[in-house]
Order: sequence, then structure tokens, then C-alpha cells
Amino acid sequence: MSFADYARRRTKTSLDALLNQRADSARHELDALRAACDQGIAAFAAFLNPDESGFLEALVEDLSRAALEQAEAAAARARLESQEAAHTELVAVQVEAQARLDAELASHTALQEREDEAHRQVHRLQHEVAAIQAARAALEAHLEQEQTAKTALADALADAQREAETLRQDVQDRAVSLGAVEARLHTLEGERTQLQQRRDEAEASLDMAVRERMALAEALGDVRKTASLAKAETESYREELEAAAEQVKEAQARIEAEIHALRDERRRGALALVALDRVQRALQAFDAVTSPNDLLETFLAQLGHDFARAAIFLVRGHGLEGWRSVGLDPTTDITNLAVPLTVDSLLTRAVVQKVSATLRADPDGVRVGLFGSAVACAIAVPVLADGRVVAVAYGEQTHEPGDAADAGLSIADILGCYVSRCLTAIEIRASAEQSDSAVPLEGARSEPLGHAEGSPLPSARPTTSDTPRVYPGPTRQAPRVRMPEGIEVLVDSSVGVLVDLSSRGAQVLSPKAMRPNYTVRMILPRQEGALQCNGRIVWAMFEVSRANGTAQYRAGVQFTEIDARAVHAFLMQHGWDTSAPSDRHS
Repeated sequence: MSFADYARRRTKTSLDALLNQRADSARHELDALRAACDQGIAAFAAFLNPDESGFLEALVEDLSRAALEQAEAAAARARLESQEAAHTELVAVQVEAQARLDAELASHTALQEREDEAHRQVHRLQHEVAAIQAARAALEAHLEQEQTAKTALADALADAQREAETLRQDVQDRAVSLGAVEARLHTLEGERTQLQQRRDEAEASLDMAVRERMALAEALGDVRKTASLAKAETESYREELEAAAEQVKEAQARIEAEIHALRDERRRGALALVALDRVQRALQAFDAVTSPNDLLETFLAQLGHDFARAAIFLVRGHGLEGWRSVGLDPTTDITNLAVPLTVDSLLTRAVVQKVSATLRADPDGVRVGLFGSAVACAIAVPVLADGRVVAVAYGEQTHEPGDAADAGLSIADILGCYVSRCLTAIEIRASAEQSDSAVPLEGARSEPLGHAEGSPLPSARPTTSDTPRVYPGPTRQAPRVRMPEGIEVLVDSSVGVLVDLSSRGAQVLSPKAMRPNYTVRMILPRQEGALQCNGRIVWAMFEVSRANGTAQYRAGVQFTEIDARAVHAFLMQHGWDTSAPSDRHS
């Protein structure tokens, strides 16, 4: 803050304080005068008559006017006194400010004189430095003359200096730990200066420098050998460390892979245990029912445990009709839903192929289920009775697919196969019990199944004891030879029984599940060695053996790769009669 600003602020503060003080004094005097007037008027009014009130009012007015004039005069005097006091204070402040300004000017003048004196001293020092530089130049000229007289000694000293400098640079570059050598080099440089000043000590210093150079050369050789050995050892250690690091990385990768594999195996094992428990409880639920309706109801209930929405569709003529559902809106009537067999869908593929059909959502897309909502996976499981599809079970899941969803699909497929076996067994028992008319699968109704009210399945095929059983598949193009009982063959590493054989195909009984359109490998036993036949299953059906009551699959295999001559010899070996007519009945 400048001195002028300080003076103005100080003056304004003093004036404000003085004016406030004078105004307060004038206000107090005016209030006292008014109070005295009021008291006099009140005392005077007490001695007057009421008739003289007009005169009293005039007198009060005159007194008030006089008091007001006196107060204004007092205020004017106070204002004048305040102004005079403020002027006096301002004059005092100005005098004080002028005194301070004079002091500042005097101080500035003194500083200016000191600066001039410093400049003069700098000039004197510059002259002295010039004189010193001139003396130094003369001294250097004298030293040059003296060095010219010592040319031989200077040349030797220069050679020693260059040699020492080279050695010092090599030692600094190759071995940082040789600090002693660097100290000696500095000592050598100091001795060079002393040799320039003292002629008598030059030769002794030169001899000392030569000896030290030889010692330094030997030390440098040792340092170089040590550095080479250290470098080789360091390279060896570095290679060993790199190899060890690679081994550690490989071991860590193997350990992490084994940990992930163990975790996946544990998770799959847990899911397998859960799936086995689900299948066991489902099979126990199926064991408690004996009618087709109850089987389908139980099948639908079990699907509801693994899928968000599930339904059963019945095969009616040339299409599928809805029967029961779980997980849908209660207002949804599935009986109004019909799917023609001519439409390509998950349900129709299961009917045509007679195997389960699955649907999975793409990684980058969304699949729509049967009921119009997005699904992660879905499955259609055909329900067969004596080789024909009578119903299709459908289930769909909305959450992300994974191991749990895969387990649900596998459970649905297993339960579908079990229900198909149960229905086929019911039909076989019904066919065996009644030979002249169709027997209902539920057993409790007298009318044929499929015509009874509320029955989901079509009626069973009528079977008589005299009617030959006709199996599905294309018409045989070669005579089929009935094989003797007990001829065992291997069908995909599973032991089965050969029923009949021709040069184009064979009929086998196998305890392993057989599915149409599957490729199989069949091995026929011979004395000269096994005969391998590759083929494709054209038809398959589930049945129960009447001899021991075990479940088995009867399938027709059409050969795709076979040695015709070997098959002909096999047929002749087992008594093939060429005069016997070919027939597609067994």
C-alpha cells in the first residue's frame, strides 16, 4: 500500500469518527431541550384557566418554534465545529504524511548514494581483475618459455599423461570398482603440475609415473580377466534363471489347467449326481402308475421340474394336438394348438425321425420357442408305443444354457425312452391277453383306447396269434434266411442275437438301444475268422422278451459295406435252402 493511500484512509477514518461524535452530541442536546420545553409547558398549563387554552396553544407553538430554531442553531454550531475539527485533523495528518514522505526521500537518497558507491567498487574490482588477468598472461608466457627449455621432459610427460588418461578411461569404462586407480590418476595430474613448477623434481616424478603406469597395466589386465569371468558367470546365471522362469510358467499353467479340469469334473460330477437322483425319483414316480394317461401325466410333471414350460402333444391323423401343459398362463388353452406334420418344426422332426430333437440359442442370436417367447434351449421327445409315435413331449428353458440345461435335456430324453418302453410293454401285454379285438392300453376301459373319452392315445393295433407280425422298413430285395436260435453277433460291441440274414441286410435282437438312421458295425462269427458287416438301421422297435421278460430292441439293418461271397458262404454253412420263397415276414 502506498503512503498516499494510507494517508487518505487514515483521514477518512478520523473524519467519520469526529462527525459521528459531533452528531451524537447535538442529538443529545436537542433531546434535552425538548424535554425541558415539555416540562415547562406542562407546568404553565396547570396554572391557566380553561378559557385561556387558545392562548396556551399559541404560546406552545411559539415556544416550539423558538426551541426548533435554537436546536437548528445548535446543530449548525456543532456541524461548524465538526468541520473545523476535521480540518484540524486533516492538517495534522497531512503534516505527518509529509514528514514520513521526507523520511522516505532521505532514505531513498541514502540508498542511491550506496548504489553509486557499489558501482564504483565494481569498476575498481574490474580493473583489479584485468590487472590479475594481465599478470596471469605474463606468468603463462613465462611458463611457456620455461616449458620450451624443457622440451624433452615435456614430451615425455605428455606421453605419460596420455598413457595415464587412456588407462584411466579404460578402467572407468570396464570396472567401476577401481576407485583407487582413479585416485592415483588424480595424484599423477597433481604431480604433473608440480613438475611444471619444480624442475628438480620432474625426473623423479616421471620415473614414479612410469612405474605406476606399469602397475596400472597389470591391474587392468587382472580387471579384464575378472570382468570376463564375471560376464560369463552372469550369462550362465541369466540363462539358468530364464530356463527356471520358463519351467515355473509351464508348471503354473499345468497346475491352473489341472485345477480348472478338477473344478469342471467336480461340477459335472455334482450335476451327474443331481441328474441321477432326478432320474431315480422320476422312475419311482413312473413305477406307481400303470395306465397310459397316468404315464403321460407323470411324464409332464417330471418335465416341469427341469423346464420352465412343458407340454404334451398327441399324434392325431396328419398333425399334432395339444393335450396338457405346465408353466403356462392359466388362461392359455393348449388343446386349441395344432401343428401339422407337413410343417418343419421341432415337434414334427421328433415325429418323423423318431428321436429327440433339440434347439439351442445361438451365441449372438435369440431363438423363439413354441409359445412365442425367447428360449435358451428346447427339446421335443417322441413317445413311442410298439414302434409308432403316439405323442411328443416338449420342454423349453428360458435361462442361459449350461451344464444344468444339458442335464435337463438328457433327463428328458431318458424319461421319454422309459415312457416309450412302458407304453410298448402295456400294448404287448394287451395284445397277448386278447387275440381277436383291440385291447385298451389303460386296461380299465372296455372300449378301444383312442376312442374312449379323455384317452390321449390311439387304439392299439389288433393282433391275433395266427397273423404274422409285419415289421416296418422297405421291401426286401433278397431272400432272407431264418437263422437257428442262439447265433450271437456283435452289434457295436454289444452282444445280440441274429434272427435272419440275407445278402442285403439282417434282423437282430439287441439289449442296447437301437435308433433308425444310425450307422452300426456288425460282426458275424465264422470258423475261418470274424466277418465284419457295416450297415444302417432302417427300422427299430422296443419289445419285451416272452421267454424271460427282459427288455430288448428288434432292428432291421441294411448293409452298406459287405463281402457278398463271404455272406453267401455263411448262409450255406447254416443250411440255406435256395428253393425257399423270400418273404418280409419273420
